[in-house]
Amino acid sequence: MRASTKDILREILKSKSRFLSILLIVLLGTLVFVGLSTTTYNINKNVNMVLEKNDIYDLRLESYIELSDSDFDLINGLDGIKKIVKLNETIDDNNNLIIQNKNLEKSKKVELKNSNKDSKYYSISYISKNIIKNGVEVNKVYYENSNDSKKPNVVLIYFDRPYKFDLFSKKYLRYIKEKKHELRSLFRNRPEARKKEIVNEINEGILEIDNAFIEISKNELLLNEKLDEVNENKLKLEEAKKVFKENKRKLKKANRELENKEKELELNKEKINKGLKKINEKLPELLVSSGKLREGYKKLENKKDSIFLSVSKYEKYKEELDKNKKIVDDTFKTRKELIENREKIENGFNEIKKAKEEIEKNKLLLEKEENKYELEYKKNLNKLNEGREQIKASHKILADKRQELEEKRKELISLKSKVIKPLYAVSSIYDNLDYQALYNNYNSMFLISFVFTSLFFLISLFIVSTTIIRFSIEQRNIIGTYKFLGYGNLKIISKFMIYALIPAILGIVIGTVGGTYFVPSIIYPSFFTSTIDIFSKYTVRGELLSIFLNLSLLIIVIVLTIIFILKKILSEKVITLLSGNEDDKVNFKIKNIVIRNLLKYKLRLFMTLLGIGLCTSLIYLGVGLRYSIKDIAKKQYTDVEKFDAKVFFKPNATQDEINKYINNLENVDILRVKIDSIKVENKLREVEVQKVEIIDDNYESFLNFKLDENKSAISESLYDILKLKETNKLVYYDMYNILYDISISKSFKNYISQYIYTKNKKAKTNAIYIRFNDKNKSINLESDIVYSINNLNNVRKYFNDQVSSLDIIVIFMVVLGGVLAILVTYNLANINIIERRRELSTLEVLGYKERELDLYIFREIIILAIISIILGIGLGNLLIRLVAYQFRESLILVLNFNIYLLLYSFIIPLIFVFIVLFILKFKIRNINMIESLKMSE
Repeated sequence: MRASTKDILREILKSKSRFLSILLIVLLGTLVFVGLSTTTYNINKNVNMVLEKNDIYDLRLESYIELSDSDFDLINGLDGIKKIVKLNETIDDNNNLIIQNKNLEKSKKVELKNSNKDSKYYSISYISKNIIKNGVEVNKVYYENSNDSKKPNVVLIYFDRPYKFDLFSKKYLRYIKEKKHELRSLFRNRPEARKKEIVNEINEGILEIDNAFIEISKNELLLNEKLDEVNENKLKLEEAKKVFKENKRKLKKANRELENKEKELELNKEKINKGLKKINEKLPELLVSSGKLREGYKKLENKKDSIFLSVSKYEKYKEELDKNKKIVDDTFKTRKELIENREKIENGFNEIKKAKEEIEKNKLLLEKEENKYELEYKKNLNKLNEGREQIKASHKILADKRQELEEKRKELISLKSKVIKPLYAVSSIYDNLDYQALYNNYNSMFLISFVFTSLFFLISLFIVSTTIIRFSIEQRNIIGTYKFLGYGNLKIISKFMIYALIPAILGIVIGTVGGTYFVPSIIYPSFFTSTIDIFSKYTVRGELLSIFLNLSLLIIVIVLTIIFILKKILSEKVITLLSGNEDDKVNFKIKNIVIRNLLKYKLRLFMTLLGIGLCTSLIYLGVGLRYSIKDIAKKQYTDVEKFDAKVFFKPNATQDEINKYINNLENVDILRVKIDSIKVENKLREVEVQKVEIIDDNYESFLNFKLDENKSAISESLYDILKLKETNKLVYYDMYNILYDISISKSFKNYISQYIYTKNKKAKTNAIYIRFNDKNKSINLESDIVYSINNLNNVRKYFNDQVSSLDIIVIFMVVLGGVLAILVTYNLANINIIERRRELSTLEVLGYKERELDLYIFREIIILAIISIILGIGLGNLLIRLVAYQFRESLILVLNFNIYLLLYSFIIPLIFVFIVLFILKFKIRNINMIESLKMSE
C-alpha cells in the first residue's frame, strides 16, 4: 500500500467525526433533494399513468334531465372527437349514486368500494373517498347494467389529443380550455330550446292522456252494454227457473188434490159399504117382507070385493102395504144406488190412480228437466257471474286507469308550470373538485419542494464546503510536508479529493436510495389520504434528472472548493506552510470577547444562522400548517358564517312550497337566499364561485359583513387572485354558460371556497341558511322539496380529519429539521472546538473550571442558535405564506398570531441544540491540553 493511501486512511480514522459529518450532511441533503424531487415526480407520473390506464375523459357534459338526440347532434359537432361514453347517473332516496354501466352482466348491481383495496370496481370520475355530487353527500356508489328505459344524462367526451395526456401540463390545460369554450358555445342557446321541447313533450303527454280518457269512456260504454246483456240473460235464467218452480208447485198441488179426493172417495166408499152392509144384513128380512107384501096385496085384492072389508079398511090396509112397499123399494133402491156409487168410487179410484201415475210421470219428467236445467243454470250462471266480475274488474281497471291518468295529467300540468331551463354543465377534469385539489396540491407541493430542496441543498453545500475548507486549512503543515518531500500539486490535491469524495459519494448513494424509496413512502400516501386507493398504490420511479443534478452539483462544488482552497495554499512557500495555521483576523477592536469571537469566525457564523434557521423554518412550517388548517373551520363557521346548516331546494320547487316549508320550521332562525354556481376565468383555468343573493334583511346575524342594496361583495382571496379594484366589473359564466358581468363594491374575509354576496330582495329563494336556537335539540329538515342539506358540523369533522392526516408530514418536517440542526450545530461547533483547542487549554491553565470552559464555547453557540431561531421563524413565516398563496383559490390559511406555534418553533430547535452541546461537553473533556499548548500559532 502506498504511503499516500495509508495517509488518507490514517486521516479518515483520525478525523472520524469530520468524515461522518461530511457523509451525513451529503446524505441528508441528497435525501431531501432526491426524496422531494422523486416524490413530486412520482406523483406526476403515477397520477397520469392511473388516469391514462383508466381512460380519463377530456370533457364532461352533464344535465339533471335525460339528454336528447338533439343534444348528441350538438356534441358530435365538436371537432376531433375520438369517442363519447354515455352514462346515466342518478341519486336514489337513500343518497346512493347509481351509475349505469353497460359492460356489466345483465341485472347485476355492483357496489363501488372506493376505499377498499381489494375491489376492482371504482369510478375514475369520483376519486374522493367522500363523494359529494351536486351538493349531496353520497352514501354509496353502485354500478348497474344499462337500462334501455333510462336515457343518458352524462356524456364523457374523448378527443384525439394533439399532446400526450398530462394532468399537470399547461399545453393540455390550454387545449382543453379551448375545447370547453367550443362545447360551451354550442350549448349556449340549448337550455331555452330544450325547455320548449320539454313543454311540447308535456303538452303531447297531456293530449295523449285526453285521448286516453276518450278511449276509456268508449270502453266504459261497451262494458255497460255487456253488463246489461249479462243482466238480461241472468233475468231470463231466473224466469225459466221460476217456471220450473211453478210447474213443480202445480204438480204438488194436483197431487195433493188427488190425495184429498182419494181420501174423500175412501170415506164415501166406507159409508156405502156400511150402508150396504146394513141393507144386506136386512136383505133376508126385506125379501121376506117383500114376499109378505106381495101376498098381502094379493089377499087384499082378493078381499077387495068382500063385504067384510070396507072401503076404508081396504084403503087403510093398502096404505100400510104401500107404505111398507115404499120402505122396501126405497131400501132396494138405496142398495142399488149404493152399489152404483161404489162402482163409481172404484172408477174414481182408478181414475185417481191413473192421474197419480200421470202426475208421477210428469214429476219424474219435471225433475229430470229440472236437474238438466239446474246444471245448465249453474253453468250459465257461473259464466254470467264470471262475465259480470270480468266487467266489474274491467270497470275497476278503467277507473284506476282514469284516476292514474287524472293524477298524471295533474302532475304534467303541475310540471309544466314548474318547468325551468335545464342545466348543461360543461366541465373538464380541472373542474372536478377532486382533480382540482389534486392539481392545486401538486403545484403547491412542487413549488414548496423546489424552495425547500433548494435551501436545504444550499445549506448542505455550504456545510460541506466549510468542512473541506477548514480541513484543508488544518492540513497546512501536512501540505507543507508533502511539498517538502517532493510531492506534486496534483498528488496533494488528489489526497484531499479522495478524502472528501469518499464520504460524499457514500452519502450520495445512501441518500439517493433513501430519497427514492423512503421519503416518497412517507409523503406520497399522505398526499392521497382523501382519494381512492388506485392513486395511493404507486410504483417508485427514480427521477434521473434530480439524481444527476444532485450528484453533479455536489461533486463539482467539492472538487471546485478543494481546487480553489488548495490552489491558494499550494501557492504559498513551504516554510510558510510549515509554520502553522492562519487565524481569522478582526480588523476592529471589540471589548466583549463573545461578540469578538462571533465576528472572528464569520463563515461559521453564517452557516450556523443558515442551518439552525432553516431547521426552525421547517418546524414552523410543519406546525404552522397544522394550526392554520385546524383553525379554518372555526374561523369560517364561527366568525364569517354564523349559522348551522344550509338547505338547498329542488329546482322545480315553487315559492309557495318553500314558504310553507319555512313556516313549518320551529325554534330556528332563517335567512332566505338564492345560490347559483358560477365560473370565473383565471388564466388557463376557471374558479368555481358561489353567487349568493340575500333576500332577507336579517343577514347581519348570519354573516359578519354589511352589504348595500344591489351591491356586491367578493371573497378577499378571489379579489386578490383576479387583481380587482372596487370599481371593477367581474365577468363570469352562469350555470347556463351565458356570459355576464357584475360590479364589485367591496371584499370580505372568507376562508373556505369563493363567494360573491349581493343583496337582492326580488330574488327567488332556492336555499336557506338556518341557525338553531337550541343546539341540543334535533330538528328534522327533510322534505320532498329539499334537494340537499349541508350540516356545518360535518364540514368541521372533515377539516379535523384533514388536520390528523397532516401529523405525519409535521413529524417528518420536525425530524428533518432536527437532524439538520444537530448536524449543522455539531459540525460547526466541532470545528470551533478543534480550532480553539490551544485557546481552551490556555484558559484551563489560567484556572477556568469545566463549567466555565463549556460556557466559553457554548455561550457563542446558544447566542447564534437564538438569533438563528428568530431568523428561522421569520423564514418559516414567509414559507407558510408562500403555501397559503398557493392554496388561496380554495382555502385561506389562518395566519393569525399563535403563541403555541412560536413556542414550538423556538423550543424544539433549542432542544436539538442543547442535545448537541451535551455531546460536545465530552469532546471538550477529551482535549489533550499539553498537546494543544504545543501547537504552533
